[in-house]
Amino acid sequence: MLEKFEMSLVETPAVIEKRQQRQAIIAARAARDVERGEERLRKEREQVKRAELEAKALADAERAAADLAARDAAEERHKRRLSKRNRKRLAMRVTRRGRQPRSNGGGVTSPIWLQGKTGRPRNGPPKLW
Repeated sequence: MLEKFEMSLVETPAVIEKRQQRQAIIAARAARDVERGEERLRKEREQVKRAELEAKALADAERAAADLAARDAAEERHKRRLSKRNRKRLAMRVTRRGRQPRSNGGGVTSPIWLQGKTGRPRNGPPKLW
């Protein structure tokens, strides 16, 4: 057994070549591990970038949807206001003579002062003094 041990300590070309092969394999494994680590980091950075872009696109879409909803709501309010105004105009009371009642503090609702007794327009407002 001692002879076997002593033979293993001898540096023969076959032993040297095997040692070099093992060292080359170990170095290749280490290089692959480094490459894998770099590739993993690159993929993680790309994934973070992609997630940021998706979040930005989602925020833009939400903002656009909110703007559209606000615009639609404003249009709806405007339409409702117009329809209420039109309803009020249609439902106005009418006096016996077919005119609207005087409701502006006793003032005249139509510019009668522009008309003389003949119904033709005069040159200006009535003289108050």
